[in-house]
Amino acid sequence: MNYHLESILVSSAIELNGGGDQVILDAFKKAMELLIRRDDIFQKIPDDVYISSSSLHDNEKKAGSIVGLAKDRISNNGESIQNTATFYSSDAVLLYDGLHSSAFGSMSYIYRSKGFRIYLFKNECIKVITPYCTIDHHGFAMQNEPWDSWEVPVTDIKSPETLRELFGLLNEDGISSNQPRFICQDILTFLCSIKKPFKKDYLLEYLLPPPDVDKLSMFSQEIKTLLWDLCLSDDFALRWGQNVQNSSMIVLTSAGIPPSSLQLIKFIGEVGKSEPKLDLILERIKQLEDNVVNVVKNSTAPDAINILELKPNFCGVGINVNELYLRLRAWLK
Repeated sequence: MNYHLESILVSSAIELNGGGDQVILDAFKKAMELLIRRDDIFQKIPDDVYISSSSLHDNEKKAGSIVGLAKDRISNNGESIQNTATFYSSDAVLLYDGLHSSAFGSMSYIYRSKGFRIYLFKNECIKVITPYCTIDHHGFAMQNEPWDSWEVPVTDIKSPETLRELFGLLNEDGISSNQPRFICQDILTFLCSIKKPFKKDYLLEYLLPPPDVDKLSMFSQEIKTLLWDLCLSDDFALRWGQNVQNSSMIVLTSAGIPPSSLQLIKFIGEVGKSEPKLDLILERIKQLEDNVVNVVKNSTAPDAINILELKPNFCGVGINVNELYLRLRAWLK
């Protein structure tokens, strides 16, 4: 896992400093490999769910005044209620959730939604799913239909244009927008945002997971910790240089992936090991201030320039991205 994450961190530094197209394809491939290996983050995804209000009403009549768990016994845990739920043949992990409430029909529905979700399926296929759901007097109906133009095997994503088309969906204006994306940072955000699978007790949970089970997966918790352990390590700085380390700090911080207090203390406290030297301690504190604290300040300021706008030498120091990419390729081999 460390090997993959380190390559993605270096790739993000290359992209941040104006690097070429190939680096985003390499980072994407490494991220997909990490995800596919983890069985514990995949779960069944329905393609069609329906339950009628009439079948619920019939069950209500059978139960009479009985409420709570007794109603589950009457329906044999829902089996006797007329409903349909069919699933995709391959389990999937949710990479991005663009679900939102549907416009129009104000107060004519209990709820109505649309939007899109990006899934990675266990059969190594990326699918953009368009969930459409209505909850009204007819009952609960949900269709998770694949977007025809985006049902692509990971191995078929071989051009940066294809990858930018996928990540273009994350822009406010959708795929038609010309707004650039910081692809490597988006990839890191995907890896650090995977939710923990949970057993569905209610059909609504296929649409909107309640807060008590909407938890970050152990996988993403591990990724967050490992990314900063790598980024702040002496080996990383020696292997790639302090400029790349600074860039990696900026990328993680601006992506909303903060280091823990313990990691920061360890980073400062290990300077000089047995005999800490004041000038080195101050140097590392200044490094954290420039690449972590100030990035947070700038990104939250009302008039701040978007720090994700890609510019060569964004970090204030020159990085030879071509040379760095050659070193990365050699290291990966």
